[in-house]
Amino acid sequence: MSVKLKERLKGNCLFFDENIERETRGTAHTFGLVTMRSKPDSVMRKFYLLIIVVFWVESGFSQTFHAIPEPVLTQELEFNQANECYIYFSNPSGDSLQLRWRLVESNLPENWDADLCDYGTCYSGIPGNGLMNVVYDTIQPYLKLIVLPGENSGACWIWFRAYEDGNQGNYVDVFFNLHTPGTLSTAEQELPSLSIYPNPASEVIMLENTSDRNMNAQIIHISGIPYWQGDIPEKTTQHIPVHHWPRGSYWLRTPNQTRQFHIQK
Repeated sequence: MSVKLKERLKGNCLFFDENIERETRGTAHTFGLVTMRSKPDSVMRKFYLLIIVVFWVESGFSQTFHAIPEPVLTQELEFNQANECYIYFSNPSGDSLQLRWRLVESNLPENWDADLCDYGTCYSGIPGNGLMNVVYDTIQPYLKLIVLPGENSGACWIWFRAYEDGNQGNYVDVFFNLHTPGTLSTAEQELPSLSIYPNPASEVIMLENTSDRNMNAQIIHISGIPYWQGDIPEKTTQHIPVHHWPRGSYWLRTPNQTRQFHIQK
């Protein structure tokens, strides 16, 4: 707990104690920061409520961090090259911060090679979890993917959750949305695509599959929460009501592409 918060809490407690002494008499009891006398239930309830609120504020807002420049990194990769893809984390409090991370989901193409580095360690491949070094002041920890896609076109979506060591409730979900056109000719690269409209939407979205094969699709909120998944038959349009979905940015994912759309109210 910060020094300022302790002083504020102590001041509030003494305020309660002064009022209690004026209103009540009884045997003294020791409680936390101050010595208080027996008191009416209503005053005790107020005191307990103060303690709960102050500690809730302290625990809820300490050591918060954010992904920068944003939780989703969209990047086109150069073929036959080792591409470095960074997502940093801010530490605005300036206090010490140590982050853990875990891999939530990955659909890395089989012919792509990828290694992961965090702030402290570089790994062979992409392991399931890891622990970064402690940072201080304005140092920004990070996750870095080094991706070699080869000569083939393709796309991938890799989802990590980064959280404060010892406090899994303080977390950020981050996503690497990577793609490459490869070196094949335009005719050879033709892959089934899925159209989405309107964008932005408010009541309903339509997913149009103009290809001659079925397509599996998934819709994920930018926070990482999935909202819809299903197969869309060839040459058909799927209508999906979205009026009850939260407004904001969403990702439409298919095996060969990821695109963003928005819901507004």
